[in-house]
Amino acid sequence: MTIVQSILQIAIHKHDAGKDQSGVCVDGSPHHAARCPVGRQTGIRRQNGFTLLEIMVVVALVVLTVSLVGVNLGRDLDQIAQLEARRFARLTEHVRDVSMISGRIYAVEIDQKRKRYQFLLADNEWKPVTRDDVLRPRYFPDYLSIRFEVPQQTVAHRGRVIIQGLDEITPFRLAVAGDEFWHVVSLDDSLNIRVERTRKDDI
Repeated sequence: MTIVQSILQIAIHKHDAGKDQSGVCVDGSPHHAARCPVGRQTGIRRQNGFTLLEIMVVVALVVLTVSLVGVNLGRDLDQIAQLEARRFARLTEHVRDVSMISGRIYAVEIDQKRKRYQFLLADNEWKPVTRDDVLRPRYFPDYLSIRFEVPQQTVAHRGRVIIQGLDEITPFRLAVAGDEFWHVVSLDDSLNIRVERTRKDDI
């Protein structure tokens, strides 16, 4: 049931309830409210339903509220997309720092269909990182669209971003869609991980 339908039902209920209410005259004799002489009615008064003007005002307020919620939702969607892109960038930077300190080779693997990414550790074969809660598998919200590209596809990469210290990382491009913008994670010329905002029409 919509808000407008609920308002109309309340108005009808109040209007019907007002028809059957009785009053008591000042002299104590019970009379229907409509039959009491003027100035002698007391007690319960007849209740009127909402007027058409009142209903129209309420409907207008409801429409305005819904439109404002829609605008805020669009803004929130871009904020969420930006947050997810920055989280991915910070986690990838963290893995690169860990790789530099430990001398081990890591990778980021993204499943675009499931909107999921996980970090892998090279140990004779690629294995998911399981002992670090920060690097646990993560999901993008279902309502966000993502695009993931690894320009230099090789058999070793297989769509993964290989991370080995500061100077060796596979070039990649991850775009997370908001309402008006793509929030793009990529490498600059110095192999620094950056997050940029681009209008959807530009991609």
